[in-house]
Parts: sequence; structure tokens; C-alpha cells
Amino acid sequence: AASDVYNRQGINAEYGSIMSFLPPKVQLLNAVCTTLLTQPSFYSSTDAIRFSLVFALDQVLPKDPEFILKLAMYVRNELNIRSTANFLLAYAGNQPKCHPFLRKYIHECIRLPTDLTEVLGLYFTLPRYLKGKNSVPSALRKALSEKFLDFDEYQLAKYQNKKKNPTAQKSEKTPEIPHISLKKVVRILHISEKPVLCVDT
Repeated sequence: AASDVYNRQGINAEYGSIMSFLPPKVQLLNAVCTTLLTQPSFYSSTDAIRFSLVFALDQVLPKDPEFILKLAMYVRNELNIRSTANFLLAYAGNQPKCHPFLRKYIHECIRLPTDLTEVLGLYFTLPRYLKGKNSVPSALRKALSEKFLDFDEYQLAKYQNKKKNPTAQKSEKTPEIPHISLKKVVRILHISEKPVLCVDT
């Protein structure tokens, strides 16, 4: 489980002892609400809010992995919160138990080409079970590829030259964020269908 990676100096045990009084789904809802109130650094594995969110996700995962994706859809479509929803999708993409549901929920959650780049960027910050720098699980690759093909040439051309978010630049206090361009998305997902022609590869 991903929480094993974040077990730093007993933090995991201490946090778990406090949260164990709440049902796992309530823990997860609380953790998601926290991300809405205070924007975490989702790209940093040492961010306290991200840590608590991953811990809560790990508790829900064994019994109801689809709930994680349902929550991502609610956060994105009802609350219109992009980054939290994309982190939930990235986490789900890294968990085999969630893979049977990825296609359905990625189709519903991803609205913009830049959502594709953010989901992949966040995925690569997680302790992945697949080896290799650009290894992506087949279920995640297929779901993202299908969603990529939903975008028309105008949408892809509009977003392919978008610069990195200024708040995401590397500094002494923030981690280096993996920049995933649409061109890199095409290469990682092995997309060769027609819409890719408008992306400068």
C-alpha cells in the first residue's frame, strides 16, 4: 500500500491512531474537504495534507475501490475542483483494484486536455508498482488514450502550447514538478490516431 512509503518517524502510526475512530469513508471525505480548504502541494510526497489524503485512500481501497473514483467524479463535476480530482484519478491509476473502473470515471472526470497532463504528472510522483521511468499501467493508458481522442483538433492545438503553471515552478521550498506536455502524453500513451496530428510531436 502507498501508505507504507509515507511511514516517516511514526507519523503514520500516530495519524492512524487518531483517525481509526472514524469509518474509512468518513476519513476520506474529511481528507478531501481539507484539500478544498487548504491547497496542498500534490506533487510533494512530504506534504502533510497529501499524506493524510493518501492514508485515507489506503483505508478505503481494500473494501470499495470504486468509491475513490465516484468521489473524484463528484469533486470534479459538482464542486468543480480540478487538482484534487486529478490526484484521486492518479492514485486510482496506480492501484490495480481501481483499474476495472478507470475507463468509466476518467471519461466523466477529465474535461480538458490539461487534465490529461496533470493526471499523468501526479501519477509519476506516486510510488508506482510498475518499474520504468514512463511505465503506465495498461488500464490507465487505455482510459487516458480514449479520453484523448474525445478532444478535437482545435482543443488540442489550443492547449498544447500552454506554459507550466507559474505556481508550479521549482523553488527552494517547493518540489520540482514533472512537466508533462501534450507531446509527452502522446508518446507515453502511444497514441497514433488522427487527432494527434495537431500536436507538435
